[in-house]
Amino acid sequence: MLKELIHEQVQEARAGQAPRKYLGASSIGNQCERAIWYGYRNYPREDASKLLITFEIGKSLEAMLIEMIAMTPITLMTPMQNNNFLSFAHESVPELSGHLDGLLLINGEHYVLEIKTANAASYAKAAKVGIRAWRPEYYDQMQTYMGLSTYTKAICLVINKDSSDLYEEIVHFDQMHYELLVSKAARIVKSDVEPERLSSSPMFFICKMCSYHKVCHGC
Repeated sequence: MLKELIHEQVQEARAGQAPRKYLGASSIGNQCERAIWYGYRNYPREDASKLLITFEIGKSLEAMLIEMIAMTPITLMTPMQNNNFLSFAHESVPELSGHLDGLLLINGEHYVLEIKTANAASYAKAAKVGIRAWRPEYYDQMQTYMGLSTYTKAICLVINKDSSDLYEEIVHFDQMHYELLVSKAARIVKSDVEPERLSSSPMFFICKMCSYHKVCHGC
């Protein structure tokens, strides 16, 4: 009974959330522009309650790590501490916006802070190949944050949910890459029709895991 109630609660919490009115930096890196298009227009998501619980675990671990960083000698600024001043939007594409997890000041330099969680297998890949090759959407997210905020360095901190190991990587700003992401955002925002599907097959592995599978493929 408890398990069922928890699943019901997380679904109700998702249903009660106010819809986003912007295209977030966290979604611009999705390789499927059609999925981003649906998200920006607030089409209903089809996330299972198990996935929503996973999201909540990630948010809890993020909050824990931020608390730990705050206890170190490093200067940490967070949106909650500073009246959400770590929120940014693009001047010419105001629909593209982002909210930093935090901003670090280390030896006189600012670093955008991004925290991610991973299971053991995924973490091992991140540590082996680096953030960009591991999860390109995370790399794009940080490039967008840096471009919107004008900071030129980011630190991605990844925690292994199985072992509590930590991996960190400095990511440097790439102006050309950022401009491509801004162009992508403008294209999606201005389009009145759904972009092409990533795959015509509803059984394609990425499509099967997508939150907009039914509305996209009609099944």
